[in-house]
Amino acid sequence: MLFIAAFSALVVVWLVTLVRHDRLLSLFQVLLLLSVAWRALPRQRMGGIIRVGFPAFLALPLAVLSYGAIWGETRCEEASKVRCLYTEGLRVRVPEILAGIGVPVFADLRGVDLQTADLSDRDLRYADLRGADLKFADLSESNLRRALIDGVVASNSNWRGAYLDGASFLDADLNGAVLNRIHAYRVDFRGANLTNADLRNASLSHSFLAQSKLNRARFNGTYMRFVEGLVDAQLAEACGDRETLLPPGFSIRLCPDLSASRRHRP
Repeated sequence: MLFIAAFSALVVVWLVTLVRHDRLLSLFQVLLLLSVAWRALPRQRMGGIIRVGFPAFLALPLAVLSYGAIWGETRCEEASKVRCLYTEGLRVRVPEILAGIGVPVFADLRGVDLQTADLSDRDLRYADLRGADLKFADLSESNLRRALIDGVVASNSNWRGAYLDGASFLDADLNGAVLNRIHAYRVDFRGANLTNADLRNASLSHSFLAQSKLNRARFNGTYMRFVEGLVDAQLAEACGDRETLLPPGFSIRLCPDLSASRRHRP
């Protein structure tokens, strides 16, 4: 019984490190599990084939879980969706199972009042922030990979340099938010309010901008070459510069030089 309890604890620790994408630690945990299983086998009662075959048999489900929770990807079938935003299978089921036994893996901040909170440089991968109040919050340099940020109220918030790959901002209010230098690969901004947002020098490769509001948003030096869902009417209300990389056929007006206008004020 003691062995089973210790082995179960090792499995739980391994699953937690696995879904958090701590790959080296996950690999170490797998080797530890296999080592414990090997040593638990009664040496004198089993032949060499069984002693080798049992750890190999145990390694198969470990490999499947590893692939599903770390490397497995969801491919959305509808062309109108952004690929890999809608996770399924082991990538989601493993955290759900762990949460069900009282071992939450990712932050659950749904609907929480986080106004003016300092969340800078935090590990918030896969966090659930849907409906949270993030007005004036500081999330600069944080890792929000694949986080659910749908419907947040985050006006005047700071996301400078945040890592947002695969995150979802459906219908989020980012009015006046600082989003410069964000890394936003395949991020879903559908219906988001990006009015007055600062997106200078951001990377928006393959992000989805359908029906997002870009009024007075600044895209100086922003990489937008492969964004999806963008229409001319959106860019007509935004501005950029000669370093802004747009999809073929699109153009954007130049942003006014704010520093020059300040110098000429009476």
